[in-house]
Amino acid sequence: HYFGLKQFIDGVAISYTSYLKRDYADKKGVRGSMLVTEKQLNEAVLKAQQENIQVHLHVTGDEAVSLSLGAYENARDAAGNKDLRHSLEHIDIIDPADIKRIQASNTVASMQPEHMAPTHDFKDNPYLERFGENRSKYAWAINSIMQSGATVAFGTDYPVAVLNPMQGIY
Repeated sequence: HYFGLKQFIDGVAISYTSYLKRDYADKKGVRGSMLVTEKQLNEAVLKAQQENIQVHLHVTGDEAVSLSLGAYENARDAAGNKDLRHSLEHIDIIDPADIKRIQASNTVASMQPEHMAPTHDFKDNPYLERFGENRSKYAWAINSIMQSGATVAFGTDYPVAVLNPMQGIY
């Protein structure tokens, strides 16, 4: 039997708390932050790996994604590549260099399509302002992640979002 745990690594872009590699496009000097240190993240993931515990990390910003992938890679290298299905939860934005790392590290990209559409028209999505035109190409990069061969799982993110899966399918 495997057990799992979820840890929040960063927040959400709407409140400027997603941890980004570069400043928010609409708020210079702000990159968000992590809710734990990188050292705490690496130690916790390693301990979970050693105890056969699957880890699910809430990551919305590209820097949070990158550091979390590193924690998974380091833990598997140190404790062996056990058949644990660690996941990255949400991945609102990703550095294109990290797309192939998801597949290579046998990490599940657990994404919630309804997060893409807080407004009726995607062009009005406030996240596009947060990330800026160039980085927005890698917001909710579901197809790119799937094409890399990574495992992608969809969910509703209930109770944060509505339970009805039809909204995500739409």
